[in-house]
Amino acid sequence: MMGTERILAGFDGSDESRDALHLASVLAQIKGSRLEVVAVLLHHPLEPRLAADPDDAAAYFDWAFSEARNELPGIPISRWDLQASAISAARALSDLAVDEDIDLIVVGSTHRGPWGRVMPGSVGERLVHAAPCPVAITPRGFVDREYFRLGVVGIAYYGPEESESALQWTQDLAVELDAKLRIITTVNRPSPGWLGGPRAGSLRAQLRGALESAAASVGSVLEVEPVFEEGESAAVLATHGAELDLLALGSRGNSLVRRTWLRGVSAGVTRAAPCPVVVVPSGIAPRADGSADVAASAARSPPPA
Repeated sequence: MMGTERILAGFDGSDESRDALHLASVLAQIKGSRLEVVAVLLHHPLEPRLAADPDDAAAYFDWAFSEARNELPGIPISRWDLQASAISAARALSDLAVDEDIDLIVVGSTHRGPWGRVMPGSVGERLVHAAPCPVAITPRGFVDREYFRLGVVGIAYYGPEESESALQWTQDLAVELDAKLRIITTVNRPSPGWLGGPRAGSLRAQLRGALESAAASVGSVLEVEPVFEEGESAAVLATHGAELDLLALGSRGNSLVRRTWLRGVSAGVTRAAPCPVVVVPSGIAPRADGSADVAASAARSPPPA
């Protein structure tokens, strides 16, 4: 992983994007990665001038990149300029990640969400389910924190199909940080009747076994803390976030039901956890049909030579 990764930070000059820029910078330094910054100009029907006037667009991108450089003086960064409609911004960022082999995208929260977190339907929330690479959502106020001071990195683990890629990503980061790895498996509390019967017991045993196997698989590499906890998954994980430097979770399951459930968990965690949250896809996803339609509504410029 060292020295070859490319980390892309979304930046628009807002406080939330400053958080993202600093998290991306810290991770790039830890991993020896290349830091790249993308400024996104959203075309809005109420502001057609921004979409139509090249001089205004160029001025915006120059300003955004200048602000990013002022935030990180002396740190080499590359630049991307991206124009997209508001509804296709996440897709345009995902396409950029595919085309340029980006290894991690870092975006900020939205100031409109509770606790400065991600609003339902925001670019960040759509991106975590569309991107071909891990996506980090940065909590509001991260720029003012002492980075990675707790020495504990966490992962939500639900078995190899859903979480193996996330486990590997988090394990590598924990090794690079010389941090403890907390592997967290959550299960709903038993309910009366059929839902709390043998089938529920079998699922609990299966999840506990998967947790123990995961802990054993990385225990020889670093200090591991397995946690098996009852409760609503997103709420439990968000609570753990107060004790973690970063929390990772997988985004794709091996069935429609699992995928839908994981989307709900990841959305709940990214909206509520006080630490950075990284959503890791189970593998590199093929580009969806219709990418040409996005390309028609989005324009991007490569980093200057």
